[in-house]
Amino acid sequence: MKRGQAGYQLEVLIIIAVVGVTLAVVIPNLPPLGQKIAAVAGAIVFIAGFYYDLIIPGWRPGRRLGPPWNWVAFALLTAVIVALAGSFVITAKIPA
Repeated sequence: MKRGQAGYQLEVLIIIAVVGVTLAVVIPNLPPLGQKIAAVAGAIVFIAGFYYDLIIPGWRPGRRLGPPWNWVAFALLTAVIVALAGSFVITAKIPA
């Protein structure tokens, strides 16, 4: 372990996949306020996972994005996630 870490961090991708599948199953069954809360919580998990996967260094098979491209990719993914979660939160109607 000369470089600090000898393995690919697969657990981050597994967590992102589990959260995505869980949200896909749970969100339709929640009330509107619960849907908004779940969407924002899922977006936070996705952003943290992408940060850990794109920015934090670790061994990767093949080529890897280096600075500044890893930050550009992270910023674009974050913008898309925030836009999607934000549009869902803004447009979802809560019945009175």
